[in-house]
This record gives sequence, structure tokens and C-alpha cells, in this order.
Amino acid sequence: MRTRLSSLPWQAEFAIVFLTAFGWFIYVSLHIYFVRHTGVVISGSEKLHLVTFEVAVITLLGAFLYARGWTLARIGLTPSWRDTAIGIILAFVSYLMYRFAWTVFYELWPSLSRALAVHYSVRSQISPLSMLALLAVNPLFEEVFVIGYIITVLKEKYGAILAVNASLTTRILYHLYQGIGGLFSHIPTGLLFGIWYVRTQRLWPLIVAHAALALYSLRHYIGTGSF
Repeated sequence: MRTRLSSLPWQAEFAIVFLTAFGWFIYVSLHIYFVRHTGVVISGSEKLHLVTFEVAVITLLGAFLYARGWTLARIGLTPSWRDTAIGIILAFVSYLMYRFAWTVFYELWPSLSRALAVHYSVRSQISPLSMLALLAVNPLFEEVFVIGYIITVLKEKYGAILAVNASLTTRILYHLYQGIGGLFSHIPTGLLFGIWYVRTQRLWPLIVAHAALALYSLRHYIGTGSF
């Protein structure tokens, strides 16, 4: 079985990883944006389903990529205290980029900015346990595949510029359910993370930065409900 898996062309490997990791999320995101046109309700049970799904995908794709010869070192996943500190700094820089982009847009189109800010909103609380599970799994899941895997593969085949833009486009597609307003966060973050990774090949700071940004954005929705 391992011999058969290792003999697959890289295009087949890429398709398997991309569709398994992001196919469902992109479909749901596009459906919400183009069909439902409704806000997103975050609840503990939904976060549990998300975390469970992502753990299962990490396990399955991890085994698949290991059989294909991938290692954590290849994607630069080597945690350290130094990279943890750098991750906090990257989160702060990403937030400043978002605030700058949103402020400029608000000054130019204030009415449209207000409409975009409220069109997609969180309307329910998340228990501390759900939040902890989400912060432990989701940043790892997203950055391992949208940055570590996609950029590593495409950079080797087509160069850094295409790799970063493909990663950014993927990030935008599975976050499109948040509406156009969400682009002011995800575009700066995707560009910053992609450029950082291309220059350093270090993934852990991006996982930490993602977790810090998620905690900040959802801090008002931490409640006392059950998991």
C-alpha cells in the first residue's frame, strides 16, 4: 500500500489533500455567500463538529502524507518559545494591517462599511471548553494545509509568487461565508503569512498568530454554556 501511495503523481496527491482539507469548507462557504445570504451562528455544538472533523482530516491526511514521505520538518513545523513570541508579533502586525485597510475603506465608503460590518455576524456564545478545543485544533489544521502544504508544493513546482497567491485564494474561498467585510482581515493575514513562510519556512509562528487572532476576534462570545 505504501509503495502504491508513494508512486502517485504529485498532482494526484495535491488534489487528494486539497479536496479533503478544503473541499467541503469551500462548498459550504460559497453556498452561504451566494445562496443563503445569511449570517453565521457560532455555537458550542457546531464548534465541536468542526473540531472533530478537523482532527479526523489531520489524522487521515497526516497518515497519507507520511506514507508519501512528508515530515514535519519539510513544512517547518518545529515549535519553540522563540517562534511562539514571533507568532504573537505577527498577530499584532496582521491586526494593524486589517485596521489600516478597514479604516481607509471606512473613510472612503462609510455607509457601505457599516453594512458590510454587520451583514455576517456571530450571534451566540461559545463555552470556554469549546474555545480551547477550537484554538488548539483549527489554527493547526488551517495553517498546516493552507500554508505549509500548499505553498511548499506549489513553490517547488511553480515558484513563490504563484504559491502565495494560491494559498491566499484558498483562504479567501473557505472564509467567503463571512462576507466581503471578512476580506479586510483575511487578505492581509494571508499575504503576511504567505510571505513570512516563503522567506523563513517556519510554520509554528503562523499557528500561534492564527490562534491569537482567533481568540481576540471571538473574545466577546465566550460564555458559560456546555461544550
